[in-house]
Amino acid sequence: MYISINWLNNLLATKISTKNVKNPEKLLSFYGLNPDNLTLSGFEVENIEIKKINGESDIRMEIDITPNRRDVNSMVGICQEIMTLSNISLAYSSIFKNKINFPQNGQLHKNLDYKKDNYLLFSAQIQNIKITESPNWLKKRLRSHNFEPKNYILDIANYVRLEWGQPIHIYDLETLEGKGGKLNISLEKAEPGSIILDSYNQCLSVNNNTYLIKTNEKILSIAGVVENHEVTVKPTTRAILIECPIYPRKIFKATNQSLNYQTENSKLFEKGINLDNSYFAFQRMLRLISLQNKEAYYDVQIIGNPKIRARRRIPLKLQSIKNVLGEKTNNQPINSEEVVKCLRRLKFDFSEHEETNGSEFCITIPGNRLFDIEEETDVIEEIGRIYSFNHFKSRLPPTYKIGNQTNEENLIQRVKSYLINHGFYELMHYSFNNEDTLNLNQKTSYSLLNPASIGKELQLNLSLNLLNAIRYNQKQQNNIHRGFEIARVFQKHQNREVTFLSGFISNESYKNHWGNQEEILNWHEAKSFVIELLQFLTQKKLCVKQISRPKNYLFHTGRSAGIFVENQKIGIFTQIHPAQAKSDIIPSNTYIFEINATILSQMNSNTLQFKHKAYSLYPKISKDLSIIVPSSMTVEKCSTILYSLVNKTSNFTKSVKLKDIYKFKKDATEYKTLTYSLILQSNTRTLVHEEIEVWLEQLTNELKKTLSC
Repeated sequence: MYISINWLNNLLATKISTKNVKNPEKLLSFYGLNPDNLTLSGFEVENIEIKKINGESDIRMEIDITPNRRDVNSMVGICQEIMTLSNISLAYSSIFKNKINFPQNGQLHKNLDYKKDNYLLFSAQIQNIKITESPNWLKKRLRSHNFEPKNYILDIANYVRLEWGQPIHIYDLETLEGKGGKLNISLEKAEPGSIILDSYNQCLSVNNNTYLIKTNEKILSIAGVVENHEVTVKPTTRAILIECPIYPRKIFKATNQSLNYQTENSKLFEKGINLDNSYFAFQRMLRLISLQNKEAYYDVQIIGNPKIRARRRIPLKLQSIKNVLGEKTNNQPINSEEVVKCLRRLKFDFSEHEETNGSEFCITIPGNRLFDIEEETDVIEEIGRIYSFNHFKSRLPPTYKIGNQTNEENLIQRVKSYLINHGFYELMHYSFNNEDTLNLNQKTSYSLLNPASIGKELQLNLSLNLLNAIRYNQKQQNNIHRGFEIARVFQKHQNREVTFLSGFISNESYKNHWGNQEEILNWHEAKSFVIELLQFLTQKKLCVKQISRPKNYLFHTGRSAGIFVENQKIGIFTQIHPAQAKSDIIPSNTYIFEINATILSQMNSNTLQFKHKAYSLYPKISKDLSIIVPSSMTVEKCSTILYSLVNKTSNFTKSVKLKDIYKFKKDATEYKTLTYSLILQSNTRTLVHEEIEVWLEQLTNELKKTLSC
C-alpha cells in the first residue's frame, strides 16, 4: 500500500514540507513518522521515494499490510493507526462525524436469507450530471497511488475507495430499464454459460457459483468483482446509478474461486468491509459529486439487513501483561498508569475493577478492530506495540532438556541432514489414505474398526504418497527430481507402527564433464546413492539381492532389489513399473527406495562417535601429477606407493585421487600413464608457488627411485 505525504497532510495535523527534500527518512522521523517505528509496529516500510506528481513534489511510502489488519487498507485507516502510534491528531475531526441517516427502504431480491445473511446496499440514482475532467487535486491523489485519471465520476469512485477502503460501482442509468423510477436490484447466482465483458473487453464465462448483481434482469456486475462493460459510464452519460455494497464474504470467496479472477475491489470485499466506513464513504461520494454538479438531483436509498456486531469484551489482568512483556530496560515492569495511556491511545473503552486497585480491566474492543482482537493476548500485544517493544528487555524463555534422544531420533536427524545436503526436498503427507485414492489392484492401507471420520485408513507404505507428489509437481511444472518422506506406517503382520524412510529420484540428468552432453541417471547409479546413504548411517555389512516378484504392483518386476544389513532385510530399492508410469504420466526412470528406520536404528544401538576438526581458512591448490610405469604394474601398487610418499614428504596434502589412465606402446614395450589430482591446503598459512614446486620436485625424485619410472 502507498502513503502519500501530501494526502496525509490534509488528513492529519502535520505540516510536512515535501519541497527540496534530500533525506526523506530523517524528515519523516522529525515529524513523528519514523519508518523504523512503523516497521517495528507491524507495518514494514518497503520503500520511500520522492516523486514529482503533476508538477508538485511528494514523498511516497510503500508499506506492507498484514492480512489480519483489514482496518488499515485505506488512507483513513492508516491515519487512525498513525494517530495511535505517533500520538498525532486529525487535521479536522468532522471526517468521522455527521453521519447522514439515509432513508432505508426496498429489498435486495432473490437467493438471500434475510434472517441469516448480512448484506447492505447503498444506492443512489443521480440525474442531470456532466462527465467532466477531474480537477488537479484529484489527479494528484490518484497518481500518487498509480491510478491514471479517466473522468470525474469514475475518479471519485477510485478516490473514495483509496480513502475509505470501500469499493463503489457506478453504472450508466440511461442504459438500464426503469429510468426515472425505482430499480428492482437483485443479487442472484449466474446461469452457467453467461458471458460478461470487463472494462478491458475480456470475456468472463460465469457458472452457478458466481453471484451477479442485476436490475430488471439486466446484468450490472459480477458481485463485488467487475462491472459489465455494457453499462459502464461513458462521456455522454447524463444519469448514473451508484452502488455501494456490503455482502457476506462467502459470496466473494465463491465468486473468486469459480472465476479465478481477482480485482482490487474483490480483494477488499474478501478481506471484509467496515460497516461504519461504508456510511462515510457513501456520503463522501455524494458530496464530491455535488461539487461539480450543482444542478443534479438525487434519489437515495439503503437496501438490506446489516448485522451490527456486538462489541467484544475482554478481561485483562496487569499481571498477565507483566508475564508476557517482561521487564522494561530500566528493570521495572509496566505499571497500570502506563497501561491506561496505551489503551486510550488505542481508543479501547475500558473500565477498572475498583477492588483490584487497577490490576484488572474490562476492555471493550472498537468495531474496526473486531477482526483481529479476539483474546487477552491480542490486547497485550497491542499494548506492547504502542508502548514500543524497544522499551522492554529482549530475552528468550528458559528451556529445559529432559531425557536424551532415542537412537531412532538421532538416526532421523542424520538422515534429514544428509538428504537435504544432497538436494532432496522433504515431503509431508497426511497419515491416513482415502479409499477413493487407493488402487483396487493392491491394498496399500489398513481400515480402522471405528474411524473418527469415514473413509480414513492407515497407510502400509509411503510409495503411493511419493507417486502422488511426483504427479502433482509434474502437473505444476515444478522441477523437483529428488524427494523424501519420513513417517510412521502400519505393519499388519506385526500389528504395530514403525518408522519408514522413503525417497525418490526421478528423471535426473547429470554431466560427467562440462563439455559432454547430459546423461540420464540409470538404475545402477541411483542404487549406488542409496548404498552410500546406508554406509553413512551404519558400518555393518550391506547386501543387495534381486527380487523377481515384488509384492507392490507399483514396482518394476525386473528392477527391484531388497536391501539387507547382516542378512536382515531393512528395505527395498526399485524402479517404477512402466505401466504405472504411463498411467500416471510420470517419467519411467523414476527410482524409489524404502528403508525401515526403526530396524536400522536398533542395529545401531551403539551410536557412532564422530571426530571433528577445524576447517582451513586458507585457499586450496590443485596440481596434476602423471606417472609413466610399465603396463605390468598394477594401479593399486602404484597408488599405495604414491600415498605413502605424499604423507611422508608433506603435511599439507588434503587428497590424492586417480584422474586418468592412458595406455601406449614405445619400442614394442607397453606402458601406461597414471594421472593423479592432488589437492594441497595448509591449516596455518597460504601456500606459495615456489614452496609447491620444491615439494613436487622432491616427490618426483622419490617416485623415480621407488618405481624406477
